[in-house]
Amino acid sequence: DKNFNLKHCNKIQKSALLDSIFELSSMSKIKILGLDKFKGLENLDDKLVNFSMSNEFKKNRLRNCEKGYWIFRFKGSDCRCIGKIIDNVFYILCIDTQLKAYSHGK
Repeated sequence: DKNFNLKHCNKIQKSALLDSIFELSSMSKIKILGLDKFKGLENLDDKLVNFSMSNEFKKNRLRNCEKGYWIFRFKGSDCRCIGKIIDNVFYILCIDTQLKAYSHGK
């Protein structure tokens, strides 16, 4: 989605995203799912997101994804990375730096 991508990240946010990816990718899926939502992953119902998914992803991968969207927070930041999971692969679909991709209950 053109509204939720790396173009909207500053250098600090990009660094925090890479730190988070590095840290999470060094852990097992079971360990990540055992962490709280501030350090690991949280799950969100498909109907609650407010961004568009690429047609290519829908056509080729969506049917194999685990239920819901999966979210992790950038390390040391309020920004979120939202994606889908197939087996042990996290597909990044949205980089939300302004917290507009879904309601945060505020």
